[in-house]
Amino acid sequence: MAELDREVLFDNERFIIGVVQVVSAGAVIAAIGQFDKLWPFIGDFPFLLFVSLQILALGLAVFAAYAKHVYKVADVKSEKAKANKWLPWMRHAITASVSALLTGLAVFLLAAWIKWII
Repeated sequence: MAELDREVLFDNERFIIGVVQVVSAGAVIAAIGQFDKLWPFIGDFPFLLFVSLQILALGLAVFAAYAKHVYKVADVKSEKAKANKWLPWMRHAITASVSALLTGLAVFLLAAWIKWII
């Protein structure tokens, strides 16, 4: 039962890593592609902060995928000390990645509303 629970948890982690990678990369590509329209719409600093946070989220998601790979390899080779070192890194990277993604989106929305109200 514990092995099945661990596999379900790993499937969920794999899914969230993939979602963050796709959403953050898509946001960066869309923001750069619509640069001439977004820059005056939300301003200089919020635009740069939004793009920076999305790139940070993407980098952390890639690191989480790498940490997951290293953990899985260590687990297969029965190197428990190494595996136990990388599992928390993976989970912290996922948390930080989701936080950066959501903060970037909040910055974008907040800047748009402030610009619209003022």
